[in-house]
Amino acid sequence: ITTLTGAAADLNTAYDSAGISGLANEAVTLSDTTLAASVLNTLDGHTSGTIDASSINTLTGSAADLITAYASGGITGLGDEAVNVSSGTASTSQATTLAAATSGIVTVTISDGDLTTLDGLTETDNAYSITVSDGSVDAAALNTLDGKTTVIVDASSVTTLTGAAADLNTAYAANGSSITGLGNEAATLSDTTLAAAVLNTLDGNTSGTIDASNITTLTGSASDLITAYTSSGITGLANEAVTLSDTTLAVSVLNTLDGHTSGTIDAGTVTTLTGAAADLNTAYDSAGISNLGN
Repeated sequence: ITTLTGAAADLNTAYDSAGISGLANEAVTLSDTTLAASVLNTLDGHTSGTIDASSINTLTGSAADLITAYASGGITGLGDEAVNVSSGTASTSQATTLAAATSGIVTVTISDGDLTTLDGLTETDNAYSITVSDGSVDAAALNTLDGKTTVIVDASSVTTLTGAAADLNTAYAANGSSITGLGNEAATLSDTTLAAAVLNTLDGNTSGTIDASNITTLTGSASDLITAYTSSGITGLANEAVTLSDTTLAVSVLNTLDGHTSGTIDAGTVTTLTGAAADLNTAYDSAGISNLGN
């Protein structure tokens, strides 16, 4: 016999039989479509011949057994099958190795939880089950991780999100669909210039406190700006420059805004001011409001 064909379990039975001699170097052609990697590896150990595993469309088992099968020089025909790490978990390194070995979807629970290590995951269409263990997480890194798996990322251990408000809002927008566990984190912003509407959206996304002390310029409508300044969930504001987008504005609102920041308010877009003469004079006289007068 130079070639044996059939299911891996039947082939292993033949190789293990005390009543059959003369086997050890046969080529093997498998008929299995789903197979445990451990069974395939056992078969690989029985023959020095090449095993044609091209019939397999799903490989299962531990990460170690699966990697052994892919690394074997005695097994051919693998490379496009789905992989299911059905026994135990896999490290980021193991998951990356498996993803590189097949164009099929890799389904696995990742044992690592820190984003620094998880950054090593590659590809974007695999079913990686991930639980983030970091307490403080960069929102952009969390979003990148979210894009690397088709399975929901558990971020319930996160107590602080950092980064640009847009990245934080992206993470919160994914909460409940591809990310879970967000909603009460403290936030530390890295933005220096920010639209007040974006800041207010973020404020609505978390019950935690937002540290906005890095912001040097806030932009937007006076209404949105006052909402941000009066929010109990936002800290670190009081000395920002402000650039208004309003064209028509009640002067009382402008004066209220002027009282919230020691920075200069650029009212250059305002073409119409309304209100009491006394309030108008207050606005025109204020050293904190610029570009009024026409």
